[in-house]
Amino acid sequence: MSVKVLCSFLFLILILYSLGFRLLVVISDSMEPTIKRGSLVLVIPKWLKGPREGSIVLIRVRLSREYLILHRIVRVNNGTYYTKGDNRAFLDPWTLKSDNIMGVAVLAIPYLGYFMLVMRPLAVLILIGLLVYYVVRRILAKIL
Repeated sequence: MSVKVLCSFLFLILILYSLGFRLLVVISDSMEPTIKRGSLVLVIPKWLKGPREGSIVLIRVRLSREYLILHRIVRVNNGTYYTKGDNRAFLDPWTLKSDNIMGVAVLAIPYLGYFMLVMRPLAVLILIGLLVYYVVRRILAKIL
């Protein structure tokens, strides 16, 4: 793979991330059986697909710290959203406004998230190695 292709790919990922697209790994069982623990989930920004009752959404909730949670909208009332995990008996203890919703889940690939968790550190090392190789090669080409 050429450096130009790699840089173009990384630039595309940065653009998509800045537009609100997210890939995340599910680490809890709260959405089973719909979305299994270890699934890789694609979340698209809410401006592209608006959240509504029945949507599985990525939400930002402030408890003891800020959490990102993937749950289903079970009710909407006057701009207030109520959520619940599919594997939970009760509604979540919080209510949400549109600002708390980051996006809507559109794809879940079971178990691929486990692979991504293992590969992420390796991928970062490979990218750093390629970058160092490219920079050193350019410097040596100018010197020699």
